[in-house]
Amino acid sequence: MRSSRRSLLVGVIAGVLVLGACGGDDDDAAPTSETSSIDDSDDAGEAVAALTSEEVCAAVTGDDVGDALGVTVTEAEPQDSGTPQCHYGYSLESGPTSNITIASMRSDEDLGGRTGEDAYDFVVDINRASADDGDMQEVELDSGDNATRFTGNSLHLGVVVVDGRIFTVIVPADDVPADAVDALIDVIGYELSR
Repeated sequence: MRSSRRSLLVGVIAGVLVLGACGGDDDDAAPTSETSSIDDSDDAGEAVAALTSEEVCAAVTGDDVGDALGVTVTEAEPQDSGTPQCHYGYSLESGPTSNITIASMRSDEDLGGRTGEDAYDFVVDINRASADDGDMQEVELDSGDNATRFTGNSLHLGVVVVDGRIFTVIVPADDVPADAVDALIDVIGYELSR
């Protein structure tokens, strides 16, 4: 099954941290009760509550994702079993359905209590270290407060910090080109800073 293969690849390429961001209903982590409005932020490096999955889906709509990636998003579904995330389903012209995920990383559960630039560096370093086969491309982007995109054989992974919050985005590499993912990361940086 395509989605099972993708989950396995996320584990291999992006490490345990990102696997938590892509998990489904069988995740062991309990949902967090941390909630906040999108406007709450702290640039001083203190912990900022992750957004809920509903807040992610509301801030970055299916239309936003579809426009950036050049696909027709058919659903935007909040997932709160573990890391808060929004799954965006779409169909490809070739027929199969697929999805991308935008996750809001929790300081304690996902980032080991790290905050601010330390948390961003932690996520980037984990993914950099997972690219031991040399087939992963890393590109720094001018999005949000700081952003990086990794592209491997099977997926694109974006990491973006916006107002003290760390977001990840995972997109199948076969579905869209890297520059479309960069456009989506720009959208995430813009929409989540409003």
